[in-house]
Amino acid sequence: MRAMVDRDSVQQFVDAVANTELCPLSSEPHNGHMHSYGGILPGSGEPALLELPRGVQWLNDTSSGETETCPSRLYVRPAYQVLLLLAMAFVDHSEVPHHRVVITGSSGTGKTSFLGWMLWHLRRLDKPPVIVLDMAGFFSRIASDGTVTAGTRGSSFQQELATRSTVYLCDSTWTENIEYNGPEVRARTIAVSPPLHTLMSTSTTDTMRTLVLVMPLWTMAELETCRSTCYARSVSQETLLELYQLWGGVVRWTLGTPKQEARDEFVRSLEALPFASVIQIVRNGGYVRMCEFSDVEISVGARLIHIHADCDSTFQLNGAAVCSSLACSLLIRTSSEQLGNANELVSPPSGELPVIPRNMEIFYQQVQQELFDRELVTP
Repeated sequence: MRAMVDRDSVQQFVDAVANTELCPLSSEPHNGHMHSYGGILPGSGEPALLELPRGVQWLNDTSSGETETCPSRLYVRPAYQVLLLLAMAFVDHSEVPHHRVVITGSSGTGKTSFLGWMLWHLRRLDKPPVIVLDMAGFFSRIASDGTVTAGTRGSSFQQELATRSTVYLCDSTWTENIEYNGPEVRARTIAVSPPLHTLMSTSTTDTMRTLVLVMPLWTMAELETCRSTCYARSVSQETLLELYQLWGGVVRWTLGTPKQEARDEFVRSLEALPFASVIQIVRNGGYVRMCEFSDVEISVGARLIHIHADCDSTFQLNGAAVCSSLACSLLIRTSSEQLGNANELVSPPSGELPVIPRNMEIFYQQVQQELFDRELVTP
């Protein structure tokens, strides 16, 4: 459970970023493939580090290292930098005045940390805009001069939210009952959201155009660079590798959570996710439509479903799959029913070749490989 953000921590952060410089890091190995990030050259988004003064913390981040004796560091992924450029270009577009960007993605990919990066960027502008910040149970206004004022969602800062010059930053990952898409909101809106279908929907009276972007999964090279720069004292390479084999490319569960807790949550997620539900969620592109499930714990199990982004086409959905081959194997082995569901996916009873939607191709290949490996070792 994340600690709630409060006025003092936000004020402390706002005051600190004025003197916080972005420090470039050496690029991770690209293994022969370089993402162009939607036509933006990779060199414009090299990994970097932001280090706050001692005693100042990032706001509910997932990709920073925090200890009482060390400065709080935020690993700035290349994806963060390019997503910022795309998001700001969209909300600043002059032809259509009411624009919103929603950044979704797998659990633990650093969406909340991205908002910290956005805050740093906005406060470093020559003329910082008024910001309405809505995250982790805290609703506030950050004035152009950096003064933070706490408010109440639904009643405070209505004038600011109705003004296009305002930037509205909303973290619905940690905020319940969020309504950032009302017709009264005309501020430039950038929201991060868990992959819940209800949070991606808009009402019939909503006049804002919405661009949905997907936060990409982390590569092992990214995680290792983040570990060595932010978590070297608390997470060993061996621990990172072990948790990566469970959770795959997510920073929260491989670096940002104690080892035993990460293992326990992996088991808890397995227990909450029938394989039939995996198929249903993957068919929906990785998004969880809560109305389709009777068990509310499905949102816990859904953490094992990874949403894949196509970074070469401006961070759009490329499909969904189980987070790791180990997780896929364990889900299939749970019972004969689960195994039957997996076999039916790959080899339908009709005997006809299955027609696999594009957004299920990664998952289909994953299950097919697991069943093939199972046959090799089964006497």
